Amino acid sequence: MILSIIPAVHCVAVARLMPPSRAAPRSPRNGDNGTAVERSRASAEPRRPEVPTLSQQRPAPVQKQTRRERREAERRGQRRPAAGSAGRPFWQSPMVLLTGGAVVLAVVVIAFAMFSTGQISTSDLRTPTNPTPESVWDGRAVASGDAPLTLTVYSDFQCPACDSFATETAPQLVTDYVEPGKLRILYKDYSFIGPESFDAAVAARCAGDQGLFWPYHDYLFANQKGENKGAFDRNRLIAMGEAVGVDQAPFQACLDTQPPLDATKAETAEGVALAVTSTPTMFLGDQKIVGVPAYEALAGAIDAALAGASPSPSAVP
Repeated sequence: MILSIIPAVHCVAVARLMPPSRAAPRSPRNGDNGTAVERSRASAEPRRPEVPTLSQQRPAPVQKQTRRERREAERRGQRRPAAGSAGRPFWQSPMVLLTGGAVVLAVVVIAFAMFSTGQISTSDLRTPTNPTPESVWDGRAVASGDAPLTLTVYSDFQCPACDSFATETAPQLVTDYVEPGKLRILYKDYSFIGPESFDAAVAARCAGDQGLFWPYHDYLFANQKGENKGAFDRNRLIAMGEAVGVDQAPFQACLDTQPPLDATKAETAEGVALAVTSTPTMFLGDQKIVGVPAYEALAGAIDAALAGASPSPSAVP
């Protein structure tokens, strides 16, 4: 390597260090004879080769590495990534992939074990804050003795306004009018919002077959989560049955039968015949009440009806 570099360096260095040769003075002569003589003399003299000086011939000294520097260089060479290789994202590392796979497998195994044994989680269900007192349960009505007046309520379990009536207005009516034996409140289906409205109504009827309509009714309204978005899918309906204490075998069998669905459709058609177009719609004697009025207005209407009412099992046929 050094030998191939020296001639090039040498040629450049000689050209720079050696002064240009001076020609001897010529005597003036006529013609070209003088020039020819000079040419022959120059060609006759042998040309001495140019020899580089000692400083130019000596190769550049090679700097020796210490043992520590050699070890550092070897380490850097080992750490250098291979050409063309690129670092992987952390989530593609074998450890992350194995850990993620183990977690997914564990979730699948737990879910399979839970459903294969018939155990359904109710941990995500909200407990009703104003449950209907058991002392006034009367099938699909709440009453205490022979009440002289009936308030019939057409409702949909997915209806937010119905939830407001069921969780805020109705508990106060129970305290002020039902428990004292003045009023009977009868629940009727008017399922029109979507498939989950019918599914919830059927499940409430199946719970009612075991004498648990009202606690199931309360759980349905406490667990609304939008319209037809899975709040009342089959698994959640079964979980609500578990929460209120139904016998699961007959309850789940009932969910797949036709009679509770037919009854729900029949009551909905009854509401249509009475010009019900929204929920909740209530009938107090001959008076039709649409929506949820202020409690004072509703209580005033009940008081006025009680002043001239006679005992009746239902305000609406």
